[in-house]
Amino acid sequence: MVHGYAPTARQKPLSLHPSTLSRITKRIKGELRAGAFLGTDTFVEQMKPLLKEKPVDPEIRTEERFAARPSLEKLFSGVSDKATRNERIHQAVRVHHYTRREVGDFLGLYFSTISVIAKRVAETQKHQE
Repeated sequence: MVHGYAPTARQKPLSLHPSTLSRITKRIKGELRAGAFLGTDTFVEQMKPLLKEKPVDPEIRTEERFAARPSLEKLFSGVSDKATRNERIHQAVRVHHYTRREVGDFLGLYFSTISVIAKRVAETQKHQE
């Protein structure tokens, strides 16, 4: 029992086999993206249905994580040739973590073309080192 927690009269404490609890815990840990549980396996099991009812907005974390990255307008300003454009595509995708679709939409290219360009630049840089 966790300190400060006792099941109410209508709740029954869960009693599961240790191997079942271990399996559940591994599955829950694999599904967590931006947090952790502190508590017993019983507590984790009781919280799981509540988390499914209230999905986390993934955009909040993305905005916080990428708040300092330069805008695509700034990254591609002053680009006058294809080689520079390709280098900036690589930077946008691999360094600043823009999606290929975001970069493609900004430049008027298909996301698959952006992927090929970023990969070629990465390979070229690898061979130069």
